[in-house]
Amino acid sequence: MENTESLELATTAPQATRPQARTPQVECFGLTDQGRVRGRNEDAYLMATLERALLVRGSSLPVGHWPHLSTGVGGTLLVVADGMGGLGGGDVASRVAVATIADYMVSYMPWTDQFESRAAPTNVSLPEIRAGLDRALHAGEEQVKGVGRGGAHPRMGTTVTMAYVLWPRLYVAHAGDSRCYLFREKQLHRLTRDHTLAEEAASAGLGPVQPASHLHNVLWNALGADTDVKPEITRYELRPGDQLLLCTDGLSKHVSDEELAHFLLESSVPQRICGELVKAANAAGGSDNITVVIARFR
Repeated sequence: MENTESLELATTAPQATRPQARTPQVECFGLTDQGRVRGRNEDAYLMATLERALLVRGSSLPVGHWPHLSTGVGGTLLVVADGMGGLGGGDVASRVAVATIADYMVSYMPWTDQFESRAAPTNVSLPEIRAGLDRALHAGEEQVKGVGRGGAHPRMGTTVTMAYVLWPRLYVAHAGDSRCYLFREKQLHRLTRDHTLAEEAASAGLGPVQPASHLHNVLWNALGADTDVKPEITRYELRPGDQLLLCTDGLSKHVSDEELAHFLLESSVPQRICGELVKAANAAGGSDNITVVIARFR
């Protein structure tokens, strides 16, 4: 599923050629925390510059996993994943998904080269990018299921929320209830919807589901587990000064959108914001693992 969102975020007027705007510097930081209740951390995250290989800027995965080469200019990749496995395996699922998706993105760098060489309207989502992101999430799911079947956790799975920035375009590929937000001009915009039964009930006009309902914890879309992933892909146009925030539900269930906007408004330093948000989620109960990634385009 691919949408081009407006919300005054995407360019809607056709342009004759792709604008030659200078790509702003990207300042990003990620932080993951076990929380106060869970026995292990099943979240994973990645921040990387995509060139001909992956230039890792920060990740919860072991450093030795990643290649480090530099032969060209590419985009920025941000990923968060929240693993689930019942009696275990969630930590494996999230790591496998993030690593597989990143490796897949590196192998498909030719479609970013092809994209850069074209004169294309800024309001067009090229089929190569949309299809590439869709295949990346499907590749992650296939690997998660394969590893699960070969081990002790055949039903393990994970959410994935991925932001791919090829300036000024932002592509968000998403499955589950982890989230991606855009903070622009003091306003916070949620760019993803939670793929939970509670959200589906609300969208169907059945009214809001009580916060304590188990329906908030039941996913109909994820990688692995008992589902077949249905990636939701949207495109936006970024501006200098924008900030992206990706997080798992260990943050969003304890820190409201209004509070998120307050923290982003109080500071423009991603490292400081991440630390304050994790602290706030733990202070509110810390009932789940907490992961937050922030990227600022300046």
